[in-house]
Amino acid sequence: STVRLSTGVTLAANLDPVRMAEDYATLDGVSSGRAEIVAGRGSYFARTFEYLGQDPRQSKRLFAEHVELLVRLLREEDVCHPGGLRPALDHFTSRPRPEGPLPVWVGGGSSRDTLALAARLGLPLMLPSVFAPPEDFVPAAEFYREAWAEAGHAGAPQVGAVCHCHVGPTTQQARATFEPHYRQYWGWVQDLVQAYTPNAPRMDFDFETMLVGPAVCGSPAQVVEQVLQLLLQGPQRIGQLVHLLAAHLQQLQQLLLDAFAGAAGLAGNHLHHRVEAAAGGLQGVARHLGPFPLDGGQQAFKPFPELGRGSPSGRARTAGAIARGVVVHGAACASPQGKDGC
Repeated sequence: STVRLSTGVTLAANLDPVRMAEDYATLDGVSSGRAEIVAGRGSYFARTFEYLGQDPRQSKRLFAEHVELLVRLLREEDVCHPGGLRPALDHFTSRPRPEGPLPVWVGGGSSRDTLALAARLGLPLMLPSVFAPPEDFVPAAEFYREAWAEAGHAGAPQVGAVCHCHVGPTTQQARATFEPHYRQYWGWVQDLVQAYTPNAPRMDFDFETMLVGPAVCGSPAQVVEQVLQLLLQGPQRIGQLVHLLAAHLQQLQQLLLDAFAGAAGLAGNHLHHRVEAAAGGLQGVARHLGPFPLDGGQQAFKPFPELGRGSPSGRARTAGAIARGVVVHGAACASPQGKDGC
């Protein structure tokens, strides 16, 4: 009952909002209201637009129109849409209806247009931090929060981050098991990027650099500490793309539960283990491991404003945030010797 079914990213610029609303409302129904969407533009995969008969130069307009209409279709009935890059709708109600409020996150972190869209629509923001440490995204988070305030929304904006995760009996064992698998996965990602985006630079794999933020790896206690440190940097939610190598699946599942149960214990609260299947494609793969330029400019991303800035109880509050906000994306992955990435 606490397992969340969420997309790694839904390419909302490419997909029709009526179809998205119907598909995810169906998933919401069969899962008793546990579905959610992370909508991304996926603009780096230029050939996705080409293969679907779309103009990649229209990606921002497509994304904005589709996300806004998707949110309306999930929340409202008898929807009228004047038309734009997709045909008009006249008093249309998508079927089936979702079980209840179906969360829509906006995935992005390098485009001001995407950040402004999320803020204007009052939607939470999910940063593509699997490709750089969370602290690299601070200008994006600050820009989003400022735009949220300017839009006059009630309540505080919600920012999420995501990282790869692997847990082992000891930190040494976890690293030894994870490194060859993660290296293979990274190579598969690079092949995918280059297949869809001609002349894209190939990003080198540096295991130690990846463990600074894009990935979490270690014993249960080590993983707890690393997630605590990530949450201290500001995001209200940390998604874990969990790598459970098939040869050790049962053992690692228990270790993972031990890790997050330990985090919940620090908060004196119960942690609901929510496992999300990453159902969408990759988003934002063309990110440098160093600071990202915002919309091609020279401004580099810096750390998030600290959670509970100035408060001596920051660690306890962070542990509480884990109990409320850690989401686990589960994936049973092939062995390092296999050909599949995950």
